[in-house]
Amino acid sequence: MSQASLSGSQASSPGLLGGAGASDAMVGGDACQHLTVQFLPRIPLVFVLVDSSGSMFDKTQGTDGGMTDEWTPLRTATLSVIANLESQVDFGFGAYGSNGSTTLYTPADYAAHLCGILPDTYVPIQPNNSAIATTYAGIADTQPYSKTNTPAEIALGQAANYLVQAATAQADAGGGTLPGGKYILLVTDGETDFCDDGNALCPADAVTAEIQSLYAQGIQTLVLGLPSDISTISPEALQAFANAGAGVAPVAPPANGAGGPPALPLTIYQQCDGVLGWANLYAKGPNTADTGNNGTSLATYASADASVMNATLFSPNSLNVTDLTNEITTALATVKSCSFDLQGSIQVDVSDAGEGRVTIDGTNIPYVGDSGTDGWMMSSATELDLVGAACATWRSTGKNISFDFPCDVLSPLPR
Repeated sequence: MSQASLSGSQASSPGLLGGAGASDAMVGGDACQHLTVQFLPRIPLVFVLVDSSGSMFDKTQGTDGGMTDEWTPLRTATLSVIANLESQVDFGFGAYGSNGSTTLYTPADYAAHLCGILPDTYVPIQPNNSAIATTYAGIADTQPYSKTNTPAEIALGQAANYLVQAATAQADAGGGTLPGGKYILLVTDGETDFCDDGNALCPADAVTAEIQSLYAQGIQTLVLGLPSDISTISPEALQAFANAGAGVAPVAPPANGAGGPPALPLTIYQQCDGVLGWANLYAKGPNTADTGNNGTSLATYASADASVMNATLFSPNSLNVTDLTNEITTALATVKSCSFDLQGSIQVDVSDAGEGRVTIDGTNIPYVGDSGTDGWMMSSATELDLVGAACATWRSTGKNISFDFPCDVLSPLPR
């Protein structure tokens, strides 16, 4: 029986297998062996958003006993992972900070005072984005402005806008590549602020609320918390960010520093209503009529005694490049698409799809029909999905995937 090879490789750009120049009408009989067809993965969009506050550049104790900063090993690790995934993921990049002033700005002032993603660090989301390495390598603690602040809430909103723009451009470009998911990789070592270095609880609540809002818009946030003996952020705040980014209700950060009990929504309101950055956000929200004892937080939290199944918070054990690389790889492996779309005007007869064969790095993946939990299935005549452990394997270690179907399982799409 003649076979048609439908191939997608993610070690490099997916290549076409089969004879060149064959038309879709040639499906059937021995002509099928000359058919040129392929599956392509859906391409996720990831904006890498890196804290560039001063603590990232200050010297700290390295794992080898010497002194290092956080910025350099992080850059090495991040660029290595991006290089390995750039054929599977479209990346953008930006570092966030401010011009160093402690003036309390209104949102309209943020751009003028470089509060958010710093303009000279922004790299638009693109396939095979070599500009990230060039821009990232050029960032140092010698810029003409000081990176003293950590305005994560503001920067997250900017990154989300860039993702939406890139998704629109990706869809408009066509070319058979369907959009994948939209993600932000948030990398930070310290407490967030509104470019004011104020009460840490208020911006932590604002960041959690912003990440929850982005999740509702279809943008997931992955959180990488760096170990630091220079700048601290409560583990509870980082976990709240991670939960919000995965759509899990977080427990509120503590009101009085790491290790304390979760803050009550009313406590957050009472501490933050006088903080301009927080109050501006509150005024735009659904609770603008709340005053005094009716006040609440910006974010939505689980009750303090709730049993919460926390989302993954990515946190390397050290600033060692290997540890950082492994943790970033683990984080970004979750964005690889397990959905593949058949290109051209060809479809698979779903009722006979089990006659096909899918392999990952040479290992056969079982067909599971429409009800299995570990293998591959045809979700439609033109979409193939990996599910369960097969998807996990593809995301964690997979480099090459191939698809083979008998000719009598393939047919032209109705015109």
